[in-house]
Amino acid sequence: MSGSRDNLHKMVCCWGKRKSSRDPSRKNDVNPRTVKDYLNHHPGVLIDVMRNLVSSKPYRRSSMGSPNNSDIKLLGLNDPTRIKSIELHSKFFLKQTDQQSIPNHIFNSARILAASLHADWFALYLPCTSNSELEEYVEGGDTRPYGPIAIKTTVSAEAAVHRSIIHVKDLPRELRTYPKGVGRPERDVHRVLSIPLCLPSGDFLGVVEFCRSGETKPFNEHELQLSDTFFDWMVTSMYQAKIIKLLDHQTKLNNFLLDNSKKVLDDKMGFEDLVETILRSIKELVDADRCTMFLVDEENRQLYAHYFDEGFTENGKCLFSKKQNIRFSCDKGIAGYVYRTGETVNVMNAYSDGRFNPEVDKETGYHTTSILCMPVECKSRVVGVLQLINSLSNDHFTPSDGDAFDTYAVYCALALHCSRLTDLLKISEARCKVCMEVLRFHMVSSEEEAMTLVKSVPVKKLPDSFSQFSFVAYEHENVLPQLFIYMVHDLFGKHKLHLKTLCRFVLTVKKNYRSVPFHNWLHAIHTVHTLYCILKGNKKTFNTVEMMALVIAGLCHDIQHEGFNNEYYEEFHHPLAKLYSSSIIQNSHYKHTVTILEMDDHDICSFLSKNDYKLLLKEICQNTIATDVSNFYANHRVMSKMLKSKSFDIRKDDCRKCFKGLVMLGADLSSVTKDWDVHYATVDNIYEEFYKQGDEERRHGLQVTAMMDRHFRHEMPKQQVHFLKCICMPLYTTLQQVFSNTDPLLNKVMKNLQEWKQLASKSKQPKEKKR
Repeated sequence: MSGSRDNLHKMVCCWGKRKSSRDPSRKNDVNPRTVKDYLNHHPGVLIDVMRNLVSSKPYRRSSMGSPNNSDIKLLGLNDPTRIKSIELHSKFFLKQTDQQSIPNHIFNSARILAASLHADWFALYLPCTSNSELEEYVEGGDTRPYGPIAIKTTVSAEAAVHRSIIHVKDLPRELRTYPKGVGRPERDVHRVLSIPLCLPSGDFLGVVEFCRSGETKPFNEHELQLSDTFFDWMVTSMYQAKIIKLLDHQTKLNNFLLDNSKKVLDDKMGFEDLVETILRSIKELVDADRCTMFLVDEENRQLYAHYFDEGFTENGKCLFSKKQNIRFSCDKGIAGYVYRTGETVNVMNAYSDGRFNPEVDKETGYHTTSILCMPVECKSRVVGVLQLINSLSNDHFTPSDGDAFDTYAVYCALALHCSRLTDLLKISEARCKVCMEVLRFHMVSSEEEAMTLVKSVPVKKLPDSFSQFSFVAYEHENVLPQLFIYMVHDLFGKHKLHLKTLCRFVLTVKKNYRSVPFHNWLHAIHTVHTLYCILKGNKKTFNTVEMMALVIAGLCHDIQHEGFNNEYYEEFHHPLAKLYSSSIIQNSHYKHTVTILEMDDHDICSFLSKNDYKLLLKEICQNTIATDVSNFYANHRVMSKMLKSKSFDIRKDDCRKCFKGLVMLGADLSSVTKDWDVHYATVDNIYEEFYKQGDEERRHGLQVTAMMDRHFRHEMPKQQVHFLKCICMPLYTTLQQVFSNTDPLLNKVMKNLQEWKQLASKSKQPKEKKR
């Protein structure tokens, strides 16, 4: 042996020197890289070394594949019939996937080797009773009790305990070590060779034992090597077969996940069907008699299952039935223990384990022996527990069963999570529909209210200032719906819109405005009236869809406003902030507007074609978002640039879109264009909303800006001067440049700005005035 190693060392060194002569930077030292490089170019050397290793150490397991003819001859098996048998058995083990037939083939393989070793007897002992006992395998598949796996009993039991080969040269002289010999006192056994069979995964398969009588010689080292190598090949083949089986199952699992995910996403499979599919698949994977999935009821801290495994049908298919839920506390049973700890548990004798809950057996009428229980985890949380009961391949579940089960649990978690999300989505949709029905009952005006309004149309007399921008809605609250209908008829005619539908629409919109100090129904009327006056003086500028979009947006642009700005919703992580990334409340108002438009008996735009209606909704959305003051600067900068360069053309789409945004914002801020007393009272209402938001922010420990802080009320004139100078003056100046009829709006802003400047110069809080 040492000679072989020395020769290999010399050859590698020579190889390294030749390589280093071509590359001076290389060292002449032998290292893993040079050895690997050499063996890649001289594969025959490795075979010679391995053969020398095999012949020198009888207990070394070095073979990694099935034997070939030259290897068998090297070991002294020159009988062609035996060689063929060994080849066939090796090929069989590489393809073997049926666990129950493996003992029979091990037995037949041992028979061939027994003949080659000239053994008088041989036996195969298999583990049972949770690896605590051995039973003798009888040809044909039967077994009979043999004895415990313990020291100071039999030779085979000792080999099973230590998992190592035991060679006894003279058994009668070693009865102190093996009091029961080989368990067959009627036989004249002197020479014993016991070989344990273990997979690399740790699974113990059994012990093969060869015996000779006293008239024969002990097994020599060559025979020991022969036996060890033969079973090494066999166990390796079996392990490779198991790996192939697992890879095959892995492919099936991939297909399972893909197919069932498609079914779940296509609504072809619900959560319960998916659970049943999982149970069927995992039973076949691990070869268990029963399989149960316990789901988690976190609210009541219970585990429950409503699919029960009834075994197999006559055709060999899994039989599941749906019964009334079996529920038990998460503090009970092995499943409860697994749920609480997140650990996998392999129980070999259920009724001897204090964690076992026999109540389930009592309810189902089934007797549990062995259990393999594993958590199904998703996002670091146990969402279910998979429990396999009674292995069909062994009297307990093996470590390799646990490995396969562990792999499958990942797929279970993914499939269950996907299915659970789909089911939760369906439940949420159902709840949303129920909530919408309830909300509609409270938010929608009744048919009787609409008919009452129909009878009061047209309004008998218009307010004196109705045709002017200075109109104040506060003084005419009782006829504001009628005045809105008048504006619509005046702009679009009486025959395009159904009167009853229009009445119900305006009443529902009014009902959906909240009772907040400023962003209320009266503000909506002021906005839409300003738009009415602008459009009235420029009728030929916009088409019907554009005008209708402006009017609807003007009436609905602050619907359901709560009196808070966008920053408030972002700071408090409000659900609305999760729905919309920008212009939060404006997007919310638009969605609410569409909801009302699409209610029964509220479609005031039914006269439009399908394409025009889509365009109308797009325009309403743009107009509503234009009321977000934060968008003003960018929009105004573009508009000013076009006016300065004289490239602005109202007939161009980009120019029209930009200008309509400014028109919409000008209408929304129209309170600054009213007479001073009205304007001042309106500002007072606006600040009440600001202070309410500031109080909320302070209560939650947030930094409050001066405008939102009621302790800085004395700075209101200065703040208003800044607002009118930086936003309102540029805005209405631009509007006046395009629409000359908006000149009164600009004039009023200039007058109110002077009033605020005078108050600011006095450096004291202005006296509050009543509206």
